[in-house]
Amino acid sequence: MIPFNHDSYSKRFLKFLLYLAPFQAGYINVGAFHIADGFFVSHVTGTSSMIGMGIGKLDLTIFVTFLTVLLSFILGASFSGYYLKYYKEIGREPRYSFVMFVKFLFFGIILLLSESDLFLTSKEVLYASHLLMLFLLSFCCGVQNSSSSISTGGFLKPTHMTGLSTDVGANLYMFFIKSDSEEFEKLKTRIVILFSFILGGTLSELIFTIQGHYGFLFPFLTSFIFWFYSNQTVRNLRFKFGFMRVTLSLVLISTFAVGLVNFTANYIN
Repeated sequence: MIPFNHDSYSKRFLKFLLYLAPFQAGYINVGAFHIADGFFVSHVTGTSSMIGMGIGKLDLTIFVTFLTVLLSFILGASFSGYYLKYYKEIGREPRYSFVMFVKFLFFGIILLLSESDLFLTSKEVLYASHLLMLFLLSFCCGVQNSSSSISTGGFLKPTHMTGLSTDVGANLYMFFIKSDSEEFEKLKTRIVILFSFILGGTLSELIFTIQGHYGFLFPFLTSFIFWFYSNQTVRNLRFKFGFMRVTLSLVLISTFAVGLVNFTANYIN
């Protein structure tokens, strides 16, 4: 997402974040798939369908579970909307840093819960742990989608690609005829965002396959970085774009390394 005052950072820096947001969303969605028995959390289309299936089957468990997932997403979006959009409407400084901190905190809880598979033996407790992770992930996706939409004037909703893919298809003719250059640039940006989401899911699949218990280390650390950069004191330091890029690259490499080391250790044992 882009949890920053746009005047504090260069256009190059903000564009990097524009592509990073869907990458993180794609990563989180695949991670949720691995811990939630094949269900996604970054968009509410499938969730709403599952609620309908729960009603149709008269299955209270499915209905309540996915209704809670949906409400978690809405609650996350509402939380972000209150501290960012509402604060701006009443003339107060939007609290980007606080919103990012809560998201960082929740990913910390998710990371700890993902470790529960290593020492919990009760199937009921594990099921409850995975459900809580699902709700927290859905909340974080709601925060990310709402924050990104508010920050970009509605252009970016990075946790789902339906609307974006529709915009790509509706404007694809611009590649073949002369058209408005600004709209053409938006089309190219949307295409990169779509591939960024896919790439995030690809790398997430590789990481969770190697060592699922440490898969959420990446969104946890990137959430810390978003919080760090959204702080007013840090903004005043005006870090260069390259510093941010190197930092995030190290975070991704660290996630791979931790998972690979533990996978190797478990394989040897």
